[in-house]
This record gives sequence, structure tokens and C-alpha cells, in this order.
Amino acid sequence: MEGIAKSAVSVEPTKAPEHKDSKVSSGGEVVIHPELFRFFEMDSGRDGGNDKLKFIAQATKSDNIFESIQNIRQTELKLGSMAIGEKRLDKVYNYMRMNEAIKSQTNEMDSNIQTLNRRFEAKIQDINSQKDTRMKKLSAEIKDVERRHKDALRFLKTHMTEEGRAVKNKYEKHLKELYSMRKVYGG
Repeated sequence: MEGIAKSAVSVEPTKAPEHKDSKVSSGGEVVIHPELFRFFEMDSGRDGGNDKLKFIAQATKSDNIFESIQNIRQTELKLGSMAIGEKRLDKVYNYMRMNEAIKSQTNEMDSNIQTLNRRFEAKIQDINSQKDTRMKKLSAEIKDVERRHKDALRFLKTHMTEEGRAVKNKYEKHLKELYSMRKVYGG
């Protein structure tokens, strides 16, 4: 240990005792791992009911306390140095609280968007169904109009032909008489 002052105490890293990580106990109460108290330099006996620490313990969501502490440390590094008089616990707590609020709002927004999308899809299906029904009705009406139009044309052609013959016969007979008379008068 060269370069270390003689008064410095050498501390060997020890393996932490096996302990359940900070999770919700069977009674619904959050159990805070002792390492979290040490990390935030808190007394587990005096600060055992600290709501901020409970929130952080729940928010880290790791099965391993050391991963949880590493996540908290990364969050601290991301947040930067504390303001004068600000506590580490408060800074991490406020960040994680806001982060959880953002997640909650995002989940609520996503849920509402999914609900709107389902309603939108149902409305589109309804509109398409109505369109198909109306198109079938319109097709039937168009066929009926086309049939009546053909019948009317056929009737008109037939009727006009008969009427035309009658007119032609009437005038032909009259014209023959006039032609005959003209011949009589020398023409």
C-alpha cells in the first residue's frame, strides 16, 4: 500500500450477508435492505420507516441489492452534484418520484390511445359494413333503373314505330290523293 498515509485504515471488502432485497413483505410493508441504509448513510433503527427510502427501494426493481445500489448510483451520477444543503436521498427520491409519475402518465396515455384505437377500428368496421350494405342496395336499385330504362326504350321504339306507321299511312294516303289531283291538273 504505497502512497497511502499510515493513519489510513485499511478495510478489506467483505461479502454482505445474504438478505432479502428491498421488496414488499407478505404483510404488504416494504422491507428495506440494510445496504440501502448504509448507502444513504442512514441508521436503520432510527430511519427504518423512512417513506422516501421505501419508495426508492421499490422503484429500483432489482432482484439483487447490489444491482439496485448500482442503479441508484448511476442515477446519482446522471443527476450531477447536489445543491448546497441538499441531501442525496432527497435528490434521488425526487428524481425517481418524477420518473415514476412520468411512467404512470405514459402508461395511462398509452392505455387511452389503445382504447381510442380500438374504438376507431370498430367505427371503421361499422362504416365499412354500412358501406357494403348500402352498395348492395344501390347496385340493386341501379339494376332496377337499368331494367326500367331498357323497358321504356323498348316500349318507346315499339310505340314510336307503330305510331310512326300510322302517321305515315295517314299522310301517305293523303299525299297519294294530292299527287293524283296534281296529275289531273296537269302536273
